[in-house]
Amino acid sequence: MGIKSYSWEEFLCLGKENPSEILPPKPFDICTIMYTSGTSGDPKGVVLTHETVALFVRGMDLFMDQFEDKMTVDDVYLSFLPLAHILDRMIEEYFFRKGASVGYYHGKFSWDLLLFQP
Repeated sequence: MGIKSYSWEEFLCLGKENPSEILPPKPFDICTIMYTSGTSGDPKGVVLTHETVALFVRGMDLFMDQFEDKMTVDDVYLSFLPLAHILDRMIEEYFFRKGASVGYYHGKFSWDLLLFQP
């Protein structure tokens, strides 16, 4: 079939043995495609560009600037929505941009609160 699987270590070695130039994305390059649930019709894919995500993060910066408390690398977001949910994805993008952490729900909310301490 022409398919070969690699262990994580082998995968990392492939990158070291075959380095390539990092090409930063352009503003209108596709960042992600979010799919609607289809509750109001057929599901649809919505293209979000790098510019769209960057503008959201910048908008959050402007919004958060009005508050005294500032986000730090010590902050933690407990993600409990599906990753296909646009709100969760954008919150995560903002936390990643700020160098903060994201913890993912494991099935027992009280345990996750103790573990992640958001």
